[in-house]
Amino acid sequence: MNSLVQSSRLRMLGRFPNLNLCLYILHVLPLGYCVDPPDIPNAVRKTNVGTLIPAGMVIKYGCHPGYEMIAGISQGHVTCLENSTWSSAPNFCQICAQPLNISHGQYNDWGKRVFFVGSSVTYKCDRGYSLVGKASIQCIAGDEVTPTWSEPTPQCEACGRPPTLMNGLHNGGMKEYFPYESQVTYSCGDSLSLIGESSIYCTTDGVNMMWSGPAPQCKGKSFPMTLNYKGPHGIVSTIGAAGFPCMQEMLNMYSLAGASGDL
Repeated sequence: MNSLVQSSRLRMLGRFPNLNLCLYILHVLPLGYCVDPPDIPNAVRKTNVGTLIPAGMVIKYGCHPGYEMIAGISQGHVTCLENSTWSSAPNFCQICAQPLNISHGQYNDWGKRVFFVGSSVTYKCDRGYSLVGKASIQCIAGDEVTPTWSEPTPQCEACGRPPTLMNGLHNGGMKEYFPYESQVTYSCGDSLSLIGESSIYCTTDGVNMMWSGPAPQCKGKSFPMTLNYKGPHGIVSTIGAAGFPCMQEMLNMYSLAGASGDL
């Protein structure tokens, strides 16, 4: 009978290899003691301990090279509690998240998945786009800083649509974005003259993308024009420029003089 029980117990231990440890904890381990401090991801235990660890004992951890403690934690640790369990063990050793991808550009080491504290990446834009922001950013950490990137992610930008021209147009079509140094040329409608620079180009002030200047203007051409006004003493002829503002004042003057009989 005893051999049958022993055989059954051995089969159970074979199927459940941790059963022996569980029985040990339940029936042998005195209350107020802990065993097996937890493994913390990316951390190494710094406190040497024996088999039985008394309640209240603190087990300290350090981070693997390249990993740093999260903000607010100067030393990772767990504590053996009175109920023979360990205090919570957060993942307090961290690295920087992957750098953000950007439109019309990329960073070096693209495809790399682990960025330790102290590592850096450099962004570069596609041809025709200008980098706005710091090109190189670094993974940093400190007593109050969870590992993070030293600068905001830069952006690759271009100019928006060129300024519009009343009574004219530019040769940029309906495009919404214009790469760095791209140029557009303006032209005016029939019988109108273009005043100002006919071409402007996309540039930058080091921070923002902008056009090199305002749009030119389209204005009417000046040409001689003769007006004949019939006054009380005959025909009055005036020669001036179309749209010239004094023309109307001259007509008003003759009209008033004729009405009073002075002409």
